[in-house]
Amino acid sequence: MIHPFAIARTRWEQAEPDLRRYTRSVTAAGGLGLIAYLAVLWDFGWHPLRTAIGGADFSGFYDLQTRQLFQGNLDVPRNILGLEAFAVRGKEFMYFPPGPSFLRAPFFLFTDRLDSKFTAFSMLAAWSVSAVLIALLMWRVRLLLRGRTGLGRAEAIGFGLLLFSLMAGSVVLYLGSLPFVYHEAYAWAIAMALGATFSTIGLLHQPSTRGALAAGAFTLGAILSRTTSGWACAGGLILAALWFASGRSHQKLPRRWVATLLAAAFVPLAVGIILNWAKFRHPYFFPLQDQIWTGMSAQRRAALDANGGDLVSPSILPATVMGYFRPDGIRFSTLFPYITLPAEVPKNYGGSFLDQMYRTGSVVAFMPALVLLSGWGLITAFRRGVKREVRNLRIPLLAVLAIPLPIMFYGYIAMRYTAEFIPLFALAGSIGFVDIARRGGPHPRCARLAFGVLAILVMFGFAANLAVSVTSARLANPGTPLTRYVRLQTILSDRTPGRPLDRLIQQAPTLPHSGPTDRIQIVGDCRAVYIGSGDPLAPWIPFEIQPLEWDLDLANPPTKPTTLDIARADGVPGDGFQLEFDGAGRYRGTFSSPGDVAVGRWRAVPPDGVHLRLFAYLTEHLYILIDVDRPARGLVDVPLAQLDQTPYRQQLTFRSTAGDEPLPPGLTVTQRELPPPPVCPTLRDRIDPSDR
Repeated sequence: MIHPFAIARTRWEQAEPDLRRYTRSVTAAGGLGLIAYLAVLWDFGWHPLRTAIGGADFSGFYDLQTRQLFQGNLDVPRNILGLEAFAVRGKEFMYFPPGPSFLRAPFFLFTDRLDSKFTAFSMLAAWSVSAVLIALLMWRVRLLLRGRTGLGRAEAIGFGLLLFSLMAGSVVLYLGSLPFVYHEAYAWAIAMALGATFSTIGLLHQPSTRGALAAGAFTLGAILSRTTSGWACAGGLILAALWFASGRSHQKLPRRWVATLLAAAFVPLAVGIILNWAKFRHPYFFPLQDQIWTGMSAQRRAALDANGGDLVSPSILPATVMGYFRPDGIRFSTLFPYITLPAEVPKNYGGSFLDQMYRTGSVVAFMPALVLLSGWGLITAFRRGVKREVRNLRIPLLAVLAIPLPIMFYGYIAMRYTAEFIPLFALAGSIGFVDIARRGGPHPRCARLAFGVLAILVMFGFAANLAVSVTSARLANPGTPLTRYVRLQTILSDRTPGRPLDRLIQQAPTLPHSGPTDRIQIVGDCRAVYIGSGDPLAPWIPFEIQPLEWDLDLANPPTKPTTLDIARADGVPGDGFQLEFDGAGRYRGTFSSPGDVAVGRWRAVPPDGVHLRLFAYLTEHLYILIDVDRPARGLVDVPLAQLDQTPYRQQLTFRSTAGDEPLPPGLTVTQRELPPPPVCPTLRDRIDPSDR
């Protein structure tokens, strides 16, 4: 039996020299891009199953959906998805299509140890698929535009730079910084759209049944990852079918071939429509008015009213154009990591009203090489008088151009949404690069200059996206990662003229309403430290909070359903923290206020009773109960609770309520005084005494 590696080696040795040179270049670039992506995805360590946020919030949605699919259900258990759930017909659904859930099935059939931990692994697989497809796409474009023209060393290196730029010098790298459902959906949508684009180009050049099946499969994968991307890919196949049906193609094909292409488009569309209809009774929309977050967010409700009941409106276009394309959509800072997102969120323009706007870097500023190459490629493909092979690329170009169109009219601006442009940058950028290389062939000096500029822009894109990846991962994880980040900023600031970090530290008795970007706000005498986010809807990120601690001992848990009050924030109505016992040997933590109910997971009561050390952190958006002594036995897990009420924007007094009424027999609750957070005193000492 001949070993597969021996066969591959033989084919490699027999391949033409240009292909071998191209393969060496893109393999080296892909390897470097993989190292960069793994560093970000695994948080610069060995963490292959890392989640975006401690506790795996928003990282286990697809895992949960997989378990439900095993039982034949599209809905998910209630009170698990939190603010992302859609409450419809007495059930709760997630709006994400289930494509990545299907990919988990072969693994989840044999183990449950990967539940809520699979996202980073899935995103790595999506990155690998995208890298391979981009390499194939670039080579196919070159063959179509330049045929068998010799591939020089400089051009081969340029292809490597383009691949590296797409996979490590773009928003793709940023997606890896936060492995959760929002970024995983985009990771697979990019991969599937690239596959559909590659297959469609092949169909237009040389139709085949195998190519049609591949195009249909990738289109289905795109629809099951992100619906709008899949619909755009299906639109490309429909245009291809109409092109062949018009008789203007040089290909003379039987009529059944048009039907084959239409089937490759409409079968995936039908699958997507059926799934969405089963959940939301609509072919493609999801009912935002039924999302849990809509009931919690006054801003969301106002945006729905302003835009006719949904978040799609032509009036939004000026705001998204400015948000995604402004040349100054980047900020340079004297603080590590020196390149960051704009200090303010995008603004409404032209009468638009947006739901949420996050600090977002523009594609022009963060991916300049890709923007310039893609602009050149679009001009090349759509100018008059080009040869047939170039004209055949117009249909797939229209398809990838359609992918980002929905976000341009959608009332929500975020950095991750710029991932919609990656398939366009891959195809149009490849066309632009091949055309530049063709024109530079007779002029070596001009070619070297062009490739030098390209290399500089690619490296800048890599540095910029790496910087925001590091910052985003740290700010999303208050605790040790953020503490180390601030300490590193402190060390580097001390070595920078003017010590820029010191100027950002302020102290006040209460937490101000607005949080300017990078501001370090000390509340009281180190009761808490927050970092300004620059986001009006969530202006402060908790850095250090002086916790309140109780020792709770319950030797004889209730044998019938019982609720015990544990702690409450003064001035905030509602029941606050409670422990619930179901009378069947389980307990859980809950938090409730007039505007929100957060319900923890049921835990088994240990044989010797419940013995917890409870830390309660009151922050603007998050309540946490943690058993620090025996987390494996008694964790009381209260999920994220984002609230609109004004009191939650203030630093409040938090107290135990267990002493308000006689305690049940056997229950002991003791509150402890804890020292101030460890980093706060060193930050406080940096404030100029005249500013205190």
